[in-house]
Amino acid sequence: MLQLNPFIVIFTAVVAVASVSARRCGDSGRDYFCGKKLNQIHIVMTHNSLSHKGGAARNQNYDLVRQFKDGVRGFNLDLYDPDRSDTELWTKHGAGLQSYNPTDQIKKLVAELNKNENRDEVIVIQVQNGKYPNVQRLDRPRGVDSLTNLFGTLLIQDKDAYLDNNSLDLAIHLNERVYLTTDQEGYTSKHFFKSGDVIGENGWDWNNCRRTIESNRDEMPIDCRDYPSGIKCKRTNNGDKPILLMNSFCGRAKFANRKCGILGNAERFKNSGNFEGNADNWPNIIMVDRYHYGGSSVFGAQDCLRRNAVGRDDCKVCGKFDWDPTY
Repeated sequence: MLQLNPFIVIFTAVVAVASVSARRCGDSGRDYFCGKKLNQIHIVMTHNSLSHKGGAARNQNYDLVRQFKDGVRGFNLDLYDPDRSDTELWTKHGAGLQSYNPTDQIKKLVAELNKNENRDEVIVIQVQNGKYPNVQRLDRPRGVDSLTNLFGTLLIQDKDAYLDNNSLDLAIHLNERVYLTTDQEGYTSKHFFKSGDVIGENGWDWNNCRRTIESNRDEMPIDCRDYPSGIKCKRTNNGDKPILLMNSFCGRAKFANRKCGILGNAERFKNSGNFEGNADNWPNIIMVDRYHYGGSSVFGAQDCLRRNAVGRDDCKVCGKFDWDPTY
């Protein structure tokens, strides 16, 4: 029998531990999330991220991996635990092409996150479900287990750690880089958290969105208190340290995704007075449809927020109809 030298075994173990602990956030060459908490980041989230296959119900033009490669770091997934035996997850939006098993797409996104060049990237996922009365929500163990098992050890395990005390450096060091939330009750034991506990946002319902046949539809006005037709605003149970999410997809994407319009919405969101106590009330997450419309405008707005430059010459703010096409 081969005898191993105990010194060699111990030395090898020490070297292995040291090599893990020596890894620093940003070693991949990307350091945006380093030194920040979840309520200090500024990212783009796509609305109905899985609805990209064509037809009237499409919200995006590209699949999850293409969205990630383009710079999207937030994903809104319409997911259900289907009443059928051949799959454990189902996505649905409208009808037809948008109804399918999304498991392969989510697996490909996980594989992308696991690449060395993406080792310092963090994503936020919001599962929106239960909007269709005739479809079972994602609330049975089969569907919840299937989703959480897909992300496995990539899931951030502590609901509040990266809001209250720690920067994302620790999460990245632990290789916990997926913050998974749901608009239903959370499953904390599976690291699947209730969105309302950690995210503050303007509501899903667009009662104030005057959809008309005009060529230029209104953008989403964000003032949650004073706008005549009202907006449902959510506060979080986390109180003074929420992640702030701004839904900015009212009307046509080519109009709504203009950089100055997004920044105008962000400014109104900041000044709405509904999220007192957050660091500066600028939205941490901008949720959009068809992010590629308007060229680089969506990511240009993200950059302005990241640089704290909203309102400057290259980060102009505009209202519903008065945008400068160059912005």
